Amino acid sequence: VGSSRNKRAGGSRAGAMMAFIGGTVYMFLIASLGFRKDVNFGVDERQYAKARLVMAFLSAISFIIMNIATGAALASWNEEHKYDHKQPQLWDKDDKGYNVHLVATAF
Repeated sequence: VGSSRNKRAGGSRAGAMMAFIGGTVYMFLIASLGFRKDVNFGVDERQYAKARLVMAFLSAISFIIMNIATGAALASWNEEHKYDHKQPQLWDKDDKGYNVHLVATAF
């Protein structure tokens, strides 16, 4: 049972990483294309491109913070639960690294 849960969690993390990275790259690509257009039906595409660029940078920064916090939380988790084989998907408020885990999930 535990091994199948780990496989599901690994697939979930891989899918989330692909979506996060793919979405961020897509936002940067669309923003760069928007800077190349002048006016489209009376709308200044450059204004939208600036907003897209801001969102892309926020997404990239969030991705970096999430990965750093996840690494720190899992390091704390592994330090505390070396020998009890408890799953890292089952956090308790008293676990070491729980607050960092909350930061990672918020981003």
